[in-house]
Amino acid sequence: MTPPVVEAFYRRIWNAGDFHAASDLLAIDFAFRGSLGVEMRGIPAFLDYVQEVRRALAGYCCEILECVAEGAQAFARMRFSGQHVGPFRGFQPTGKHVEWLGAALFKFDKSRIVELWVLGDLAGLDDMLRANESSTPRPALTAEEIRAATVGELKPLDGSIVLVDYNSQWPERFAEEAVRVRAALAGQALRLEHVGSTAVPGLTAKPIIDMLLVVPDSADEATYAPALQSLGYALRIREPDWFQHRMFKGPAADVNLHVFSAGCAEIDRMLMFRDRLRASGSDRDLYARTKTELAKNQWTHVQNYADAKTAVVDEIMRRATSGRR
Repeated sequence: MTPPVVEAFYRRIWNAGDFHAASDLLAIDFAFRGSLGVEMRGIPAFLDYVQEVRRALAGYCCEILECVAEGAQAFARMRFSGQHVGPFRGFQPTGKHVEWLGAALFKFDKSRIVELWVLGDLAGLDDMLRANESSTPRPALTAEEIRAATVGELKPLDGSIVLVDYNSQWPERFAEEAVRVRAALAGQALRLEHVGSTAVPGLTAKPIIDMLLVVPDSADEATYAPALQSLGYALRIREPDWFQHRMFKGPAADVNLHVFSAGCAEIDRMLMFRDRLRASGSDRDLYARTKTELAKNQWTHVQNYADAKTAVVDEIMRRATSGRR
């Protein structure tokens, strides 16, 4: 049977966000050790943590699946769940449901909880967060978001997009620039890939080489930006809220260098999309037709054109992840 204090702890504090209940249910020097990597003592610090989790996971719910109590201790088997609406464990929000299993060990002093240890299936949770993140297309950016992400002057396009036929020299152009970047960054360049439409033979494209650079931590610009700037690269995009993405313009106008941290889900998404277009003639033709039609429109910013391709990119990615032809 679940002790009333344990049932009330989850129902009132975690599930309902009734922080006033903490003084009735928790000892003043309450100690908490959580599976999400936190360890704290005292009610105020614990409630700050509860609020942080509830902000990240809307409708957060702690469900007691089974509970065994003896003396001043209780052990509960738990299910935790919520809708991922805020940054959580290093993953950006996807709006999708997540859940994981865990266990909790309580120690009591009369009617209050004095200590709580929680263990959870964090590997399973992270796998779910990663899968949700990699399958979620990026929402269209507003004018304000485009302006905020731009480093330096924001120059509107105010026109159509120029696409050209595939050029067999594009891979060579990438290879030349890759040699320079690797030499300048040494150990910071964990991976360097040719991505985007110029990396797909036979595909019409903007004549710009998109390069994907993976570094240990893209947020730590001091570890790689000076080396790139010594080559003539200039930081033009900084997006802390989208995988800590950075984009540098090359010394020539025909290179965009995208920087992400190792382990970022967007890396796999970009490479999977490129590889799908290389392997599937039907998807390559679909993407080319869609791009050609969209390019004829008048766009305020190039990003608006990129955002308009989200639907077709998502369609192709669904086939890529399912392995369908």
